[in-house]
Amino acid sequence: MSNHTLDGGFVRPAREITDPKEIVRINDLKLEANEQSKKVRYGRYVLYFLMGMSLLYGLGLGYFGSGDVDSSDEALWGGIIMAVLYGGFAGLTFRWPAVGMGLGLALYLFDHTLAALEDPTTVLNGIFVKAAVLFGLGIAIVSVFRLRNLLASLAAHRIPEEELALGRRWKDIPRTPQVKKTAAPPDAPFSTAG
Repeated sequence: MSNHTLDGGFVRPAREITDPKEIVRINDLKLEANEQSKKVRYGRYVLYFLMGMSLLYGLGLGYFGSGDVDSSDEALWGGIIMAVLYGGFAGLTFRWPAVGMGLGLALYLFDHTLAALEDPTTVLNGIFVKAAVLFGLGIAIVSVFRLRNLLASLAAHRIPEEELALGRRWKDIPRTPQVKKTAAPPDAPFSTAG
């Protein structure tokens, strides 16, 4: 791999960052980017959770439902379809995280709004899980945009492209080590000016 990166037609050489204040600023940005990455990953895990719960709900009602064959089949296929949709939205987050999480949140809100219109008592059923899902997906969507801005700030500080790629994949970015000042070798000649 080359030590140069191409930026807008100009070759930008990789540089060693030696200013301690700049290193502190970069490490603060990296720590914030790592926190935002964790929140975005949590949003994807929420979509996987919804996929599993939809599948379990459909299978549970499909096999142990009210005994009405038509409603059992509808519940089974409805749960499978919802699970496939949530799984597809979770897969979409690998390429377009805000879109995948936004669609998952919209589907979740639509599903539970229809259920509340049909039977208003369902609003309070599982209220803590509903709040956790809404909060988790909402925070994850906001974190996607914050992470994008933090990565742009890190790119302006000219950190290595490999570290930026880690941030784009929601992995933890390693801290920039402090550069220690080297002392003069013991056999260096002393200045005799005077």
